Parts: sequence; C-alpha cells; structure tokens
Amino acid sequence: MLLSDVELRTEISEGRLVLDPPPSEMAIQSASIDLSFHNVFWRPRHGLKGYTVVPSQADPYKFMDREQRDEVELAPGDLILGETAEAISLPPHLAAWIEGKSGLARHGLLVHLTAPHIAPGWGTPNPKRITLELVNLSGVTHRLMAGEAIAQLLVTRLSSPSRKPYSGKHLARGS
Repeated sequence: MLLSDVELRTEISEGRLVLDPPPSEMAIQSASIDLSFHNVFWRPRHGLKGYTVVPSQADPYKFMDREQRDEVELAPGDLILGETAEAISLPPHLAAWIEGKSGLARHGLLVHLTAPHIAPGWGTPNPKRITLELVNLSGVTHRLMAGEAIAQLLVTRLSSPSRKPYSGKHLARGS
C-alpha cells in the first residue's frame, strides 16, 4: 500500500521514516516526498573510451572522479552519479522506490536509470543518501543546482515487517 501524505507525515513525526534534513511541508506531496540534488557527484574519467568493464566485477567509482560544487552541467549524452541531499532510513515495515521528476524527464533528463527499489532497513541505524544515475538524452546541456528537487520518494507499507532487511552490503562512498 502506497503511503499518502498523511501517513508519510505520521511515519516521519513518529521517527520511523527518517529523512535528514527533514522534508519541508512543500516537499511532501499527495503520495511522495520530493528529494533534492546534493552537491557531491561522480563523473566518468576522460580517456576510458575503448576500455572494457565487466560490471558485476568492477566498482564503477574506480572509473569516476568525485566532484563537489553547487552546480553541474550535463552535456548531451553525459552520465554522472549524483546523490540525494537527504539521507534516508527505512524501518523493517516500509520499503520505497525512487522516481525522477516528470518536469526533468520532459527535458530529456533521466534521473534514475534502474534499481529504484529501496529495501526495508535501508540506512538503519545511520541514514544514507540515495545514489542517482543521471543521463542527458536531449540535444542541449542541462545545468543542475544543488538543492533543487530532482526525484521523488514513494513509500509503501509491507504486509509484515521484513525478516531480512537491508544489510548494508553496498560499498560506502562517503559524502
């Protein structure tokens, strides 16, 4: 069951769903929470053309440079990894998924390519930011600003709490 704005506020106010910083009233939509773009991102290194990678055996961050600034430009065809400004923690009875904002999609910007599922227990006990895969499919350069709404978090209640919540096996990148 997808949580409504009323249920989202309850989960947040009772400390079960944690967003740090907490969402503004405007960020809580009818059945989602707007998430904003953080000022940390990773861009593929130059000179990798022709390099072959086995994705299941390679750390993608090994081929990327970390940058930190308040705006980033994506030229047509560019890929970057970004993060949500909000760090999130889900209890065992909630799961979530992340979707891009439709206004950005209409400009040809893919905000989250795949793996939108956020498992129960994510960021517990220490809230974590969500990695975003951003690609510019349009013919123009896009400038993204830290703090602007970039994605939305949809939260669902499980029929019973998970017995196998997220175990934190993803590599920590730090911020």
